[in-house]
Order: sequence, then C-alpha cells, then structure tokens
Amino acid sequence: MRIFISSLITLFLLTSTLQVNAQVVKTPGSAAQVVINSSMPHRGLSKTQVESKFGQPSSKEGPVGKPAIYRWNYNNYSVFFENNIVIHSVAH
Repeated sequence: MRIFISSLITLFLLTSTLQVNAQVVKTPGSAAQVVINSSMPHRGLSKTQVESKFGQPSSKEGPVGKPAIYRWNYNNYSVFFENNIVIHSVAH
C-alpha cells in the first residue's frame, strides 16, 4: 500500500510539472505572445460566417490531412479551419 501511494504521488508530481511546462512556448530570439484581435475570426465560427463577416480571402488552401485542415489567407492574417469550423487565426 505504501508503494502504491508513493507511486501515485510521484505520478501526480510528474504530470503537474509537464502541464506547467507545456504551457510555455518560446521561439528563438523572441518571446511568445497571445494577441486577442476582434478584427480576426475567432474559434468556433463556420466558413460561411467568416466569409460573410470578413469577405473573400485572397487565397484558400487545403484540405490537408485527417481531419481536413483548411487555410484561408487574408492580407494581414490567416484563418485555419478543421473541416468547416475555425480553430485558429494567426496575424502575419
């Protein structure tokens, strides 16, 4: 029983450490930034909603992989979709 409890404590400490480290993202020579910008599509919008609110993209790429990932490129940002739903927008 004592070994079991020690194993659980060790497992808890290892996983909680991994979770904290996984949230820190750094790129060489710069700090990671999160920018919330209402002028870009947000997670959960459909392709139809993005097109009606933000207009036609300058180009469309995809599908790639399973699930299908699409990329719509606008002048200052790109929008990534999983199937028909926005999963991420990235400023250029």
